[in-house]
Amino acid sequence: MIKRSETLYGYVTFVSTVKEYVSSRKDLADAIRESIKDCIARGILVEYLKKYGSEVQNMLFQEWNWEEARVIWEREAEKREQKKWQAVLADKDTIIADKDAKINAIIADKDAKLADKDAMIAQLLAQQGIIQ
Repeated sequence: MIKRSETLYGYVTFVSTVKEYVSSRKDLADAIRESIKDCIARGILVEYLKKYGSEVQNMLFQEWNWEEARVIWEREAEKREQKKWQAVLADKDTIIADKDAKINAIIADKDAKLADKDAMIAQLLAQQGIIQ
């Protein structure tokens, strides 16, 4: 199955080469450098290692810090949650603004009708002589 994917085969070969160099008492830094040179010479991951070889070295040299990774993952999750809730709140604000506009229109219509009725009452009272 590995042979079906040239990239996967190259990766497995590269990792195996690093392990071989480390097991032959080379330190990790030298093993990685030698493995990159060796794989390029053997035609394995040539373009990738030529382009990103130094990044591969840096990545493999860095010590993985689970606590630091956990903090970063939590921050990223928190940011995603904030964005999600900001979108929800924006939708709610739009709905509330629409409802406020409808309520204000209804109130304005009711106020206009009350004003018309007040005018009619005043006119009737004037006709009856109750108001002058």
